[in-house]
Amino acid sequence: MDQYNDIAIIGAGMAGLTAARRLEAGGRRVTVFDKGRKAGGRLATRRGADFTFNHGCQYFTARDPGFAALMERAGAVPWPAAGSRRFAGAPDMAALAEFLAREVDVHVETPVLAISGAAGGWELALADDVKKRFRTLILAIPAPQAAALLGATDHPFAGMLGAVHLAPCWAVMLGFAGDVPGPATMRPNAGPIAWIARENSRPGRAETPAAYTIHAAPGWSLAHLEDDPAAVIAALTAAFAAATGITALPARAAAHRWRYALADRPLGDPCLWDPAARLGLCGDWCLDGKLEAAYLSGLTMGETILD
Repeated sequence: MDQYNDIAIIGAGMAGLTAARRLEAGGRRVTVFDKGRKAGGRLATRRGADFTFNHGCQYFTARDPGFAALMERAGAVPWPAAGSRRFAGAPDMAALAEFLAREVDVHVETPVLAISGAAGGWELALADDVKKRFRTLILAIPAPQAAALLGATDHPFAGMLGAVHLAPCWAVMLGFAGDVPGPATMRPNAGPIAWIARENSRPGRAETPAAYTIHAAPGWSLAHLEDDPAAVIAALTAAFAAATGITALPARAAAHRWRYALADRPLGDPCLWDPAARLGLCGDWCLDGKLEAAYLSGLTMGETILD
């Protein structure tokens, strides 16, 4: 048993980081693996010399007192342009993830290629034929990705995840030279766009140069899921111009595809835990497609293991 590490978490989004923090606070040793360049998942920000875009989670609500207090410590502030009781990270959404990842052993750009049950725990296969063993494994990744990893293990959790559905979302980022008049935020009533946000309307942001983030509607995103990013940019830029009246050509345009963005059919339980196999699953898809749901799922996961 001494050859095994304590707990591995795959996924460094809100749920994974919350579970890690709770377990560490309870005296456990946790290692977090994530395939992305940074921790945070959809708490994502593209930072550049001229423009900054929050192209993932746009804002959050906070009804749970513990979540509200944590986000306040992380530097979140109200974002009036997004609506009443809406909050955002300051200076950006990625700053929230950076706060949560402090003092957590997070290995980014480290995809877990396969998992397998082993006597006394779990074995994780990493790149370059590296294998790591842990007594306990938590999957804090989107349900389809968790199901794919579990498929080779024949664990019954894999079948349960078939009831979960996550809708995709194309995000387009447009940066303009100087200022352009336009709305702070907008939800078009029809068409391919679900949400438009002027990044300059976020707390503490400079008024120029103008930058907008566009989120496509789930149905449109699904229909165009495999489209070339250039085609997505062209289509959503045209729809953006029609919705906002902004016809100036952007100085910068980029697109990002979130394949698993919104839990429109969640599991209905805060997490899954098999004490015999020492296997847990958590994520916003367990409860609701919101940041607070990811927090509550990760917190419940950690407390369940510590109980």
